[in-house]
Amino acid sequence: MIVIAFLVALAVLITVHEYGHYRMAVACDVKVLQFSIGLGRPIWRWRPSQPRHGQDTEFVIGWIPLGGYVRMLDEAESDVPAHERDRAFNRQSLWRRTAIVAAGPVANLLLAFLLLWGLNVWGISMPQAILAKPVPASMADQAGLRSGDTVLSVAIEGAMPQDIFSMPDFNWALMQNVGAVLDVVVQSRDSGQHRQVQLDLTQAATDVSDAQWLTGLGLQGAWSAPVVTEVLVASVAQTAGIKRGDRVLRVDGKTPEDASELRQLIRQSGQSEPPKAQIWEVQRRGDNALLIEVKPERAQEGPIWVGRVGVRLGEPPAQTLVRHGPVQAARLAGQRCWELSVMTLQIFARMVVGQASWGNLSGPVTMAEQAGQSAQRGWASFLAFLAFVSVGLAVLNLLPIPVLDGGHLMCYLWEAVTGSPPAQAWMAGLQKVGLAAVLSLMAVAVCNDVARWLF
Repeated sequence: MIVIAFLVALAVLITVHEYGHYRMAVACDVKVLQFSIGLGRPIWRWRPSQPRHGQDTEFVIGWIPLGGYVRMLDEAESDVPAHERDRAFNRQSLWRRTAIVAAGPVANLLLAFLLLWGLNVWGISMPQAILAKPVPASMADQAGLRSGDTVLSVAIEGAMPQDIFSMPDFNWALMQNVGAVLDVVVQSRDSGQHRQVQLDLTQAATDVSDAQWLTGLGLQGAWSAPVVTEVLVASVAQTAGIKRGDRVLRVDGKTPEDASELRQLIRQSGQSEPPKAQIWEVQRRGDNALLIEVKPERAQEGPIWVGRVGVRLGEPPAQTLVRHGPVQAARLAGQRCWELSVMTLQIFARMVVGQASWGNLSGPVTMAEQAGQSAQRGWASFLAFLAFVSVGLAVLNLLPIPVLDGGHLMCYLWEAVTGSPPAQAWMAGLQKVGLAAVLSLMAVAVCNDVARWLF
């Protein structure tokens, strides 16, 4: 599943990107010599039996599925017959060359927009925005968020509130407003009443690319009942007699409000000393409440000690179908594409200036894992994954790094301002610097992948 999903994702993203270049070149009457999906030695090549007017493009699939290219007639690459020079890329006007180069990233952004629009119209099943119990004394806990609270809206002080439709919506709203004070309207589980709490994100970490950022606020995901969903073989829990499906009512007389709090009670038992035996009161299907003695074992997690019993806790969170009308779906899709683009640029900028870790840069192995995981969750999840990666690919290609589309666009901007392109010597030097930068980024990403896989 991982391999298939990864190859499908790469094929779609690369094909759309290169087709953007190809289609704009054809529209500008530039002769396209080769359209390749994949790099390296071709494993399949063909020419259409009925090519486009004036075109004789060779289509190629290369054996390395990590890129692609569109090769056009260009005097900078080879001699061009006199009768075809007006169709060479280098002979085109500045605006045509700009349009052809920009068409690839624009195609990726358009793909992301269409995918998100379609998902919004069709409807996506997402976890409801019902909060698990925050970590005690955390930012979320001090703000007044409680277990079972349903988040209804979020707003920066004085601004119009943003409706929250699901837990991912809430998480995204938080990441978009780092450094602000948010008014969060929630509905209490017990009373059903609405109340407003103030979540001060001015003290939150700015590196939202960190996988633990939400945990740093004290948030523990969507609410889930304190039910045992799996008992590991030869674990403390199995020895004690805990079974799958047991609902934990009390631990040493304390009632856990959700699976998150139950998990905390187990972990905290081993923080300062070897854990003592706990008395669990559990409700088992078909039986009355049972009292079971469970003695957690002590384990080390990095610099801290925790208690463990060898169970997986929490039923799947309650789901909600998020669906919008065509116009609202288009607005939300465009807004999400814009926000993703801005966030990607901000994260990259923070990595450059040292405010975010380069360890957050992911390579093909991580992308393959995420593609496989999203595909296993269903087609909607996989399409959403494609949309997010497509935006990232567009932004990456628009960075002003020579050898990328953004580098070429910067040269065209120079040409538009000065009236002449950069000198060839400068271009050659910039190409080398750009290639070194891209290779360095790839090396860091691959090293991060290997480190995550090994450790």
